[in-house]
Amino acid sequence: MSNNWQVYKVINFDSSKKWEGPLSDDGYSLFGIHDREGRQCILAPKKDWVGCIRHGSNNTLQTIAGGAEYKVKLRNSCTIRNPYELMLPSICWMDYCQGMLYITDMIGDLIILVKS
Repeated sequence: MSNNWQVYKVINFDSSKKWEGPLSDDGYSLFGIHDREGRQCILAPKKDWVGCIRHGSNNTLQTIAGGAEYKVKLRNSCTIRNPYELMLPSICWMDYCQGMLYITDMIGDLIILVKS
């Protein structure tokens, strides 16, 4: 599967600066986020990945980040560039602005994706 997203930056915040927020028990959330091409970006908080709906004849859901096996107490490395290597065990927020997708995680990471 082709993926034209890459990790722009990972910022590790310490435990005193965690974002608190509700997590969905099931299903997807944040269907209201759209990229410049109008694709809906979604997150699956309990499934550890972020995706976009590729509009067209079949409107397929494409994973764009996450899916790496979560290793307890480990954080995402600030040197990761492949979005499929990201651990996203507890995604809590996402926003798209000026060509960048911002994702926060309850473990304190801020991940910024940019299209390559």
